[in-house]
Amino acid sequence: MSDTLDRSSGFTLIEILIIVMIMGIFGMASIPALKSVLGDSKLSSAGRIMVAGIEYTANLSIRYQRPFQFEADTNTNSFQIKDTAPYPDSTSGTIRLNNLPPVNDDDIIFNTLSGTWYVVDFATTGNFDGVSIDSGPAALTFYPDGHSTYADSLYVLSFGQGSNTITINGISGRISVD
Repeated sequence: MSDTLDRSSGFTLIEILIIVMIMGIFGMASIPALKSVLGDSKLSSAGRIMVAGIEYTANLSIRYQRPFQFEADTNTNSFQIKDTAPYPDSTSGTIRLNNLPPVNDDDIIFNTLSGTWYVVDFATTGNFDGVSIDSGPAALTFYPDGHSTYADSLYVLSFGQGSNTITINGISGRISVD
């Protein structure tokens, strides 16, 4: 029998430290890429939510044959959908149920999917902290034939270095995102 240690039973401390250092270097190198992917995901998700709101506004105007308005606020990074010609409901309170679709005293549409008023604030809705509405018309009105107030409208959303531009064709109501 020999007095030497059997080295086949495991790793030495130095070998483990080298592996940990290599894994740390790879982890540090991947963090910027991961942040970029997460930022792009936030931005595209916020864009999809905003496009859905614009499309819903246009659909409401066609369905109910009266103007509806998509209002974006660049200061608060939020948007809402309003009925511009609600039914003159005589009920008092914050909800006018006889109006179709239901609206509150500020004429904001009730979102039946979420069970709340159709107000989306990127600072408090989901995980969109840091997404901002940089530019766009404050109010975009859609009419019963599907056209909107302006010939073409642009909304710009940004997050970090990235940005998305939402373009609404005023005549056809077609929406594209770049």
